[in-house]
Amino acid sequence: WVRRGAWEWRERVEDDRRVWERRRVGDDVAEITLDENAAPATLASEYGGAPYRGFVRGVSHVVVAPDGEAVAYTVDATGDEVYSLEVLPTRPSVLAVDAVVAWGPDDALIFLRSDATGRPHEIWSATAGEETLLHSEQDARFRLELSTAADGTPLVLSRSRDSAEALRVTIDGVEVVAPRRPGVAVVACDQTGGVDWRVERDGEKTSLVRGESRIAVPGAAALEAVAGG
Repeated sequence: WVRRGAWEWRERVEDDRRVWERRRVGDDVAEITLDENAAPATLASEYGGAPYRGFVRGVSHVVVAPDGEAVAYTVDATGDEVYSLEVLPTRPSVLAVDAVVAWGPDDALIFLRSDATGRPHEIWSATAGEETLLHSEQDARFRLELSTAADGTPLVLSRSRDSAEALRVTIDGVEVVAPRRPGVAVVACDQTGGVDWRVERDGEKTSLVRGESRIAVPGAAALEAVAGG
């Protein structure tokens, strides 16, 4: 069980399907909040008068809100890797998003959208049914990748074949954590305790970076090697 606000959440496998359940802190009685086999029932039906978004079985990415009051997940409604973002308890759905989503400041949902070639190039937020464009990657060589840091901050890597930069989504918008430098790749990034961590690769050299300082950790090729540092 993992505590989120006044709730404790866990993911488990039941009869070869994943379910997410929660319980009040101090209570032993749990409730199933999301069942991936039942998830299609939350989508608009072709018989319900709403726009039909396709038959769905299963979910792609699931993330629980920091306060434990909601869970967001994506589903590929058509099989074309164009996802729908759903939230329980029910909120307005968000269409045509990338598979991975994150919770941002002020209960906002952070997600990516792709261009006509399928390249994730825009960072968006959705709050109370209103969608806002936060950032657009204009260089067609770069693709965006969204993740959630250890402290819950949404992070985005903008990658090309020979360079990358790290971005952070805050209440004020999108900030550059590590600017792009030709020939230097950001392999991974994280944030914990207000400190930025990155693994950078420059040719054959791999470096672990804490803030702006490179530190030596023998054999560290991933952030997990210094977890808790």
